[in-house]
This record gives sequence, C-alpha cells and structure tokens, in this order.
Amino acid sequence: MTLPVAVSQSLIFDEKTGFEIHPELCTGCNLCQLSCTHIKHRVFSLADAYITIDRVGSDESFLPQFTDDCDSCGFCLNYCGFEAIRKPGDDRSWYIRTRPERKLAEGKVTT
Repeated sequence: MTLPVAVSQSLIFDEKTGFEIHPELCTGCNLCQLSCTHIKHRVFSLADAYITIDRVGSDESFLPQFTDDCDSCGFCLNYCGFEAIRKPGDDRSWYIRTRPERKLAEGKVTT
C-alpha cells in the first residue's frame, strides 16, 4: 500500500505548530522524536515524544504527526536531515547537498 497521491506529492501544513510536513521525504529514522524527548524530558524515549512517526502501509512510507502536547519549539526541525518537517519557506537543501555521507553515496567523495 502506498501513500495517496495527494499526500505523497504535496506537503501537509500542520495548523497547530505552523510546520510543513513532507511525508514522502520521511525515512522513519526517529531523530526528530529522540531530539524532542531529549530537550523536553532529558531522556531518549520514542514513547514520550511530542511527535510521532507512523508507518503507512508496508512499503517503508512514514507520516510524521505532532501530538496535542507539542508546543512548536522547533527543536525537532534541527534534526530532520531530510527536510520531512520544516518551517514554511525554510530551505535547508544546501545543508543536505553538502553532507559528507550524501557526497559519498553520490560518488563525489572517496574514502
């Protein structure tokens, strides 16, 4: 099962937080959840995060969603290296293009 075209080809605007969610970019790495609990509770716990990453279907598709307890601090945005969650108009593509592991995967850097 895949994400519906309307979801996978466009962004979802979360009205409560004011953040954009791009589910097609989410890899399910959970760094946003871990960073949330670290800044809010000083622990690393997926269960206590104010953002959830739900698997959609069985084809490695994920959907980030904010809980009602989220206060829109934006700390999770700093740890989403794939820009699946971001502020409207925020373009960090320069960061993603210059990450060493991306260059290595593209064959631009040798070890």
